[in-house]
Formats: sequence, C-alpha cells, structure tokens
Amino acid sequence: MKPPRSQRGLALISALLVVSLAGVLGTARIFSLQMESQSSRTLIGNARARMMALGIEELAAEMLSADARSSASDHRGERWAQGISESISGQGAFRGSMEDMQGRFNVNNLVTFQGTADMIAVAQFQRLLRILDLDDTLAYKAMDWMDADNLPQPLVGAEDEAYTRLDPPYQAPNRPLEDVSELLAVEGFSAAVWSALAPHITALPVPGPPTPINLNTASEPVLMSLADDLDPVRARFWLESQKSGGIRDLAEAQRALPSGMARRVAIASNWFQLRVAINVEGARFFLASLLDRESGTVRTRWRRQGIPAEAWLAQWPPQGAEG
Repeated sequence: MKPPRSQRGLALISALLVVSLAGVLGTARIFSLQMESQSSRTLIGNARARMMALGIEELAAEMLSADARSSASDHRGERWAQGISESISGQGAFRGSMEDMQGRFNVNNLVTFQGTADMIAVAQFQRLLRILDLDDTLAYKAMDWMDADNLPQPLVGAEDEAYTRLDPPYQAPNRPLEDVSELLAVEGFSAAVWSALAPHITALPVPGPPTPINLNTASEPVLMSLADDLDPVRARFWLESQKSGGIRDLAEAQRALPSGMARRVAIASNWFQLRVAINVEGARFFLASLLDRESGTVRTRWRRQGIPAEAWLAQWPPQGAEG
C-alpha cells in the first residue's frame, strides 16, 4: 500500500533538507579547513621571515666586526653603509639597511650618568633645534624629562606639574630615553616637531662619557650644531668627505671646534642600527636592531618588531582628525 501523497512530499522535502544541510556543513568545513591552512601558512611564513631577519642581523654583526679589524674609522663609503636588497625567485624579497647612530645627536647626552644636566649637550641640542627652525626651549623640556630632580627649568622647563594636569595625567620618568619616540610625551614635542627631528637624533645608552658625534657620518644639521660659528664651507667639506674615505685626521678637525665640543667628536663609531623589511610568501616582517660594537664584539642591545614610528607618524593625525 502506497503512503499518502502528502507523506511522500514531506519525505522528499526532508531528504532535500538533509542534502542541503549536508552541503552547508560540507562548505563550512571546507571553509574552516581553508582558514586553518591559511593560518598555518601565515604562521610558517612569519616564522620563516623572522628567521631570515635574524640571519641578516647576524650577517650585519659579522660585517661590523670585520670592518673594525680592517679600519680605524667609519664613513658612508664603507660596505656596511651600502645596504642589501635581494629578490627570492617566486617567493618575495628582503631589504636591509644599516645606519651609524653616532652620526646623530644622542638625546640622552642631555643628562649625565649621575642625572644632572649636561649644559654642553643642552647648548648643542638648542643649536640643532634652531637649525631645523624649531623652538630651542624644547631642549630644556627634554632635559627636565630625563634629569633626576623634579625642579623645572625657570620659564622654559616642564616637570610633573605640567604632566599631571593632562588627561590622562602622567609623570616625567626622570631617566634616559629608551627610545627616541618617547619625546612625543614631552611638552611641546608634537608629531610634526618629532618628525623634523627624527632623522637627526637618537637615544643611546650613556654609561659614562657622552656619546661622540662621528664627523664621517653626521648629517649637515648635526655637523652645524657642533658650534655657533662653524664655517659652513668646512661643514660641506666634511660632508663631501664622508663617501670618499672620510676624515682621517681627527685632531685637525677638532681644532675647528670649541674646546668643549672638540672632545665630543670622533671619526669611528660603536653604535649602529639595522633595519630589515621582509616580504616572503605573503608574510611581511619588520625588524630594527641596535648593535653595539664597543666591547670589541658586536652585541644586540635591543630588537624591535613592527613598523617604525616614523612610518605611522607620517599618517598622523588620522584623516578627518584635527592635529
């Protein structure tokens, strides 16, 4: 005996629903597997990119060690300053560059190891700010941010009383900078000010005497900041020498500077920053490493992953926002 037509219709609909549900579940499973596969590829790609970046860091360290053995000076014409860039057939590319950080003004020089103001460095920073058409009182605000006391410089300084009134409030750390972008928290250092300064300043550890400026790698503004009356012709000569062997007679260069600054220049360096960008199989990886050659062997003092501050600050303030 045949079942009623209505029952046959319900059975057909039920069968179709089961088939549809199976199809939906199958599609969801396939999508889930694809996402898991993509996630695995991304993780593997990121791990591979990071290992490549660390390999480039090791290569850079070996290059700096070899350079120290073969040369008593450091200048822009040396191999370490040329960078590396290579495509990996069908997979991607990597790019690495190294910069002598003693070609920049070390903001941590503003304060001595004992936490007191270094007025020679403050005066140099003021000159650098003026050369870049920036407010030279920012030098005192930066010094107050790092010195050991909570007493602001008269009229131009800024200590806790300036920062605890903000929303949200914070305090001056009273210690050297760990990263130069910390200046963005200092009163008066807007994103525009920091961006103008960024190519000419750094934040290096200062366990003893101030970090000297390398005349063979310094930018023109940094060279001009060495003295109020530095001859521009001499500064241009130093710049032109940087890619053709650099200055070899440090004593001769020191005679062109005031006695206080003469002891704060050099023709060789110990601090270098490596930057690596890798794009391999869709994985993008950025690494910055600070390399210290002072002990005779190259050590990595810090590593930082991610896009550098100047890249995201280039888009600051965000579109539509007032800055």
